[in-house]
Amino acid sequence: MLKHHILISYRNLVRNKLFSTINILGLALGLACALLILLWVNDELKTNRFHEKNDRLFQVISEVEFTNGKVEYGHTVASPLAEALKAKIPEIEDVIRMDWGSRNLLLVEGNGIQELGLHADASFFKVFSFELKQGNPATVLEDMYSIVISQNLADKFFPNSPNLLGKIINVRNWDGDTPFKVTGVFDKVPVHSSLKFDYVLPYNF
Repeated sequence: MLKHHILISYRNLVRNKLFSTINILGLALGLACALLILLWVNDELKTNRFHEKNDRLFQVISEVEFTNGKVEYGHTVASPLAEALKAKIPEIEDVIRMDWGSRNLLLVEGNGIQELGLHADASFFKVFSFELKQGNPATVLEDMYSIVISQNLADKFFPNSPNLLGKIINVRNWDGDTPFKVTGVFDKVPVHSSLKFDYVLPYNF
């Protein structure tokens, strides 16, 4: 019986080639789109899930209403809001300020590399689960002239150097070069992190 049904289906496909081709291509395209959407959704759901405190992490979003009634939402808020939130909402354990990230020229003994970095508050590595290979997550950003670098950046500047704590890296900005002391080295940032960076400087610098 099954062989009979298959034979009839094959004959119908051959008899109506154009109609059959359109149906098969439509089915294949639909399945491909569904699979791609499933893969995309699965990838999005993994974003930032590697943080141990993921269920307690929240991002503050700003809401701006214009005179014409239009409302826009953004990721930028006033810096003093951090202390205000901690003072008025006792359930908040910690607040971390950070910037959008920027590419600065880093120099070691004349060797310069331009990488993407962040400015963040001192508890950055204590709250987020970016694994430190060297340094104490609670104190690496306490000093205003401290810098925490990725293992990738460490390999470029200090190859074959086992202990990087105390090394000096100059950061070039609009008013010249400023020396920073390496206080920590973190492992490669996970693929599913929404934050991408190769070094972190203190937020107040």
